[in-house]
Amino acid sequence: MWVRWAGRKNINNKRQKSWLITVSFAIRWSAFIVNVAALPVSNPVDELRLFIRFLEEHGDSSEWGLRRFVRVGMEFGLSNSGLIPTLNKTIQMKQRDYTGIVPPQFTGKELEVEATRELEDETAAKNFFETAKKRLLDVNNWNKIAGAITAEFQIIDKSGKEVNREVKKGDFLRINIPGPGSKEGGGYDWVCVEEIKEINKEFVQSVGFRVRPNENPFGEKNETAHFYSDEASSSFIITRDGAKIISWIVDRNLLPNTESASLVDKVRDLAVGVSAIAGFSKIQWQGLADGLVGM
Repeated sequence: MWVRWAGRKNINNKRQKSWLITVSFAIRWSAFIVNVAALPVSNPVDELRLFIRFLEEHGDSSEWGLRRFVRVGMEFGLSNSGLIPTLNKTIQMKQRDYTGIVPPQFTGKELEVEATRELEDETAAKNFFETAKKRLLDVNNWNKIAGAITAEFQIIDKSGKEVNREVKKGDFLRINIPGPGSKEGGGYDWVCVEEIKEINKEFVQSVGFRVRPNENPFGEKNETAHFYSDEASSSFIITRDGAKIISWIVDRNLLPNTESASLVDKVRDLAVGVSAIAGFSKIQWQGLADGLVGM
């Protein structure tokens, strides 16, 4: 008798918790719709930008959070808004993103490359994951493990010093690519490391970091010193899934930087950005992905 009562109580508690979560997300949906209704938004792309910003401030932008928002949104009849199909596409693109660092694709081009190595068993895979992780975070030596990469990367800390250590959140990466450099960047392209995450579970381990084009942190002007606009991002991820090690590099929202005040930089950024989008970046990143999981 007591067992039955306890079982029913447990089920009721789970149902109550699920109901409360659904109500919570429904309230957030309502708040989001009210916010959007008050703004001059006329297309799904702008809606998605606002939505992601809203999630970051008030909700959960992880894959689980997106799925919950989509389900509740459909229950409330929002499947024809244009936002739900876009979010569903985003969820499909985030399937392997265990760290949750890859942002949604909402403008420009996107690029994904990967390389996979299968080990004899999970023990061997766990050991090699540590090797691949070290390679990933040792950004200064990327050009040594990836023959196709001709760019050189240097970690710069917040004080402006070159450092020889694993990359950390808040660092800057100074990039030296072949050809003329950015005048505003002091001859280099710059990105900031805006997120680093790692998860460790029984069957899955994953570590990754995300960078975004940035102004020269030690320059005079407040403008992006990179051939991509600051809407673009690059995410670098190593995952152990069972006995497999996967390196995954994801570029999102790729657009050439056309906002430089310098005509020389504007022409240079447009030329390099267009060539990178056309295929140069894919060759570079595939070489890195292969090197991260190579022998």
